Amino acid sequence: MNKNSNEYQAYLDQRENLNKSEYSVSEKYDHWLISLSAGALAISLTFIKDIAPNPDKSTIIYLILSWLFLLISILSSVYSLLTSQSAIRRAREILDDNYENNDKSNNSKPDNKYAKTTNFLNHFSMLSFTLGVILLCTFSIINMYERSALNERQEINTCETTTERCNKKGICTTDTSKTAPKIDTR
Repeated sequence: MNKNSNEYQAYLDQRENLNKSEYSVSEKYDHWLISLSAGALAISLTFIKDIAPNPDKSTIIYLILSWLFLLISILSSVYSLLTSQSAIRRAREILDDNYENNDKSNNSKPDNKYAKTTNFLNHFSMLSFTLGVILLCTFSIINMYERSALNERQEINTCETTTERCNKKGICTTDTSKTAPKIDTR
């Protein structure tokens, strides 16, 4: 082997390592994005069930849109897995054609529309996930604030009777100034 053959083999080895790394990262990205989107949907359902069972009506649109964007994120991630398989098949066809035709002088790259579609879907999925999380956080924060304010109002209202007063912390004390005078029955 001469110097050029060794350099070319080193180039091929490095390229193969980069391909393996890209595949590994891509696989993890798809897995994490689908898991996080599904987890966010589950958290939102738990939030409604346990924390804010009666959300402010004006915030329901945030919840519905967050669910929509999270679902779009999951579906576009799953669809990108399908298109990535097609992109790999197309890249293999291009490689085979170039090898069979000994077409090393051709500088134009054959089109791989599946690779472009996969790239678009991955970016679209991340954008949808981000919007879904932002909307879910908006819904949650508004309803947590409303629930906190409602609980504070309820604590104060439950103490307001003719013989009890509440301080700002909701602690009730008997108001002796409003109690009926004791009658001496001796």
